[in-house]
Amino acid sequence: MSDVPPQEPPTGGYPSPGPQGPPPAQGQPPAATPPPGWGPPPPPDYGVPGYATSNAGDAGFFGSLFDMSFSSFVTTKLVKIIYVLAMVVIGLMALAQVIVAVASGESGAIVASLLFVPLFALLALIWTRVGLELVIVVFRIGEDARRTADSLARRSG
Repeated sequence: MSDVPPQEPPTGGYPSPGPQGPPPAQGQPPAATPPPGWGPPPPPDYGVPGYATSNAGDAGFFGSLFDMSFSSFVTTKLVKIIYVLAMVVIGLMALAQVIVAVASGESGAIVASLLFVPLFALLALIWTRVGLELVIVVFRIGEDARRTADSLARRSG
């Protein structure tokens, strides 16, 4: 037997965690208090940017249509309608192509149309969606820039 005293594991320079409270009761969530020294929890709206509210986007379709200052955009209101129309047109075109292939009576054309027409219709729908999303992104960048400019003008003025 050796007379070497037991060694404690190295702490690695980290402070000890301190006294721990009792574990929560079975089925109970842990207490929502932060550890000592951490301070109070942040307010509920912490991290949410405080954008200035603008009435420019609140106008309805006809209000935007007849807005001579162009402070409200019609395009952002029409995108949903344009996308639905694009889905209908792409679907009807795909259906027409399959009908033409079936009417031709050629087995190769029928098989090819059943394989490729849905694929091309899906790709057309994806590209339509991406294009419309790009349009919306450009308009949202403009709206955010206006809000930022309005907010800065209020702070400095």
